[in-house]
Amino acid sequence: QEISPTSPPYLSCISQVLAAARHAGSVIYLSCNPATLARDLAALEATHHVTDAALFDQFPHTPHAEVGVVLQRRGG
Repeated sequence: QEISPTSPPYLSCISQVLAAARHAGSVIYLSCNPATLARDLAALEATHHVTDAALFDQFPHTPHAEVGVVLQRRGG
C-alpha cells in the first residue's frame, strides 16, 4: 500500500498533487492553513476518509499551528 506524504504550500495543494493523492492508499497531509486544508480535504473526500488528526503548536504564543491529517482510501 503506498503512502503519499503531502505538505502543501500555504496557498493549497496544486491540482497534480491532489490527483496523485487520490490514487494513494494512505495520505499524510500536513497544513498550516485551515482554509486550504478544508478545501483539499473536501476534494479528497470522494476517495478517502480521515482516520486521524493532530494539532501541532510549534510556535507557542502565536496564532500559528500545524495540522496533521491521516487519510485512508475508501473501500480498501
